[in-house]
Amino acid sequence: AIATAKIRQTKWAWAADIIDAVVRAVEQTVEEDLHGEAKKDVAIQYISDILSRAGLTLSDVEINTLIEAAVNTMNAENTIEFEPIEVTTEESVIE
Repeated sequence: AIATAKIRQTKWAWAADIIDAVVRAVEQTVEEDLHGEAKKDVAIQYISDILSRAGLTLSDVEINTLIEAAVNTMNAENTIEFEPIEVTTEESVIE
């Protein structure tokens, strides 16, 4: 039972890594006019092919969940927070 749980955990992690990589690849390579569901459909096609070749079966819900997690992670990584800075004029610098 423990070995089966470890295998499932490993397969799940592997699938998550593959889906993350596919989402990033699709984001970087698909046509600029492809957005939202159309982009997701391209990712699902690649993911389904890779998982099928690996003999790994995930439900549509699991695939969609992992895609959303990958997108959320990617969006969080692309969020840049700027610290406010104090702007001084030339007059105050020359004093």
